[in-house]
Amino acid sequence: MRRFYYTASVALLVSAVAVAAPVPPRGAHVLRGPYAFDESGKPLPEYYYLDGKRVHTIEQLKAAVSQLPPGSLVYFDGACTSTESVELGRRPYMSFSALRRFCQSHQVSFDWHVGL
Repeated sequence: MRRFYYTASVALLVSAVAVAAPVPPRGAHVLRGPYAFDESGKPLPEYYYLDGKRVHTIEQLKAAVSQLPPGSLVYFDGACTSTESVELGRRPYMSFSALRRFCQSHQVSFDWHVGL
């Protein structure tokens, strides 16, 4: 019986690792979000984090990307979201393909992972 529980535990662990979100590429500028609350639980206008700094508008995101050195990678780590757009400010939101084009115009790559 112990062997059964051990085998079941190992199988469960292996499956959990197999479906876990990939780790962002080393050296990438990581974009995470959207968030709507600060660390204390206070509601805020929706924001994202880019390299640990809050970005509240598309204009702020574009300004931050334009400051990155050529050859950089912006990686959207959206493990808990299923959308393919940056939802900041008023609609229409900025699609990932539009963000990719903007990044390319500044010699910056853009990639993403959405879902678990």
